[in-house]
Amino acid sequence: MATGVKKKMVYRTLKKSKGQVRNRTNLLARRCNADLLEGQQLRAILGSAFRQPELLYWSNVVRIASEDPHGIALEHLECMLETAGFVLQPWNNQLVPIEKRCLVEARARYLDEIETARKETTVVYIDVCWLRGRRLRRDPRPGGKSKIVVFAGTANAVSDVVFKLEVRPSVSEVEDAFISWVSQLSRDLSGRSTLVFVDIPWLATPAEQVPSEVTPKVAILRWLSERALTPDGHATRWELLELVKRHSGCVRESRLHTVVGGHGHRVLRIPRSASDLNPVTRIWPLLEGALASEELAVLSETAVCEAALSSAANVWRELVSQLPALEESYRFFDASMARLLAELPPNTCPDRDDSLVLPGA
Repeated sequence: MATGVKKKMVYRTLKKSKGQVRNRTNLLARRCNADLLEGQQLRAILGSAFRQPELLYWSNVVRIASEDPHGIALEHLECMLETAGFVLQPWNNQLVPIEKRCLVEARARYLDEIETARKETTVVYIDVCWLRGRRLRRDPRPGGKSKIVVFAGTANAVSDVVFKLEVRPSVSEVEDAFISWVSQLSRDLSGRSTLVFVDIPWLATPAEQVPSEVTPKVAILRWLSERALTPDGHATRWELLELVKRHSGCVRESRLHTVVGGHGHRVLRIPRSASDLNPVTRIWPLLEGALASEELAVLSETAVCEAALSSAANVWRELVSQLPALEESYRFFDASMARLLAELPPNTCPDRDDSLVLPGA
């Protein structure tokens, strides 16, 4: 089948679902401009929930919102609570607070850093997922063969959108292939650039492995000697590991940071609690829709991916243009959340784990 025909088929399929995807992905961006989503209203709803645990049920929170004189749309309420750090437990219909101050602070740091990066460098957004059969997965899984799908684009240029498909049998080999691809991309970039990724755990593999409980004692001693550390000759394995722990705090750079930094660029990680700040993550629903389409079932998954990602370039500029409003939305809600945390009783937010805990829990 000709490539042009494939692209037309995929484009028609994407067009059907693009409106639904856009409605969902634009929701956060629209909220920051809505009069009904004032910080005072958010604090009132969440404050009632925290101080009265029996109200932490979806039906009761909806009732509280409906009593607000300004009114509030149900879809906005759901996203407000989700962004503020609540998760809905389907088995009992209860809302449970899971937000932590460290997550709010991580988002705030990212927003400040990305603002500076845009002024000083070219920003390149990158994300990766795995294709197994006709299903996409965000994290690599051992066993069987998967195809790695990489999508990257600069903040200002649609033509820089690229993708790559490779078959790899294991998670470690997939990681090696991806690091190799990023290294080549870093060499090809002109001028200083900032590569933006969602903070995916497997991308945080340290450039230097620190000894652990399963590391042979000989290897632990070698690691210590390389740092001019001379333990007692009769030190036990656990004493050696304690020494490693005290001197491994500086080993923080990942392989990704090392590779990208070696070419004069930098890596910026988006907290997973704000993954939609990477516009590439909003490309994947379009690709999933194309893979699930009965109309495109006659094509191989590779052909669908190639055509769908090529067609997705048509919406890339639109997705990037939504980022400023989306980022402002996060600033607004994080500020509201910070004010709420400041108003809560001290025993509600214990300092030892800095987390939100239900009163009486």
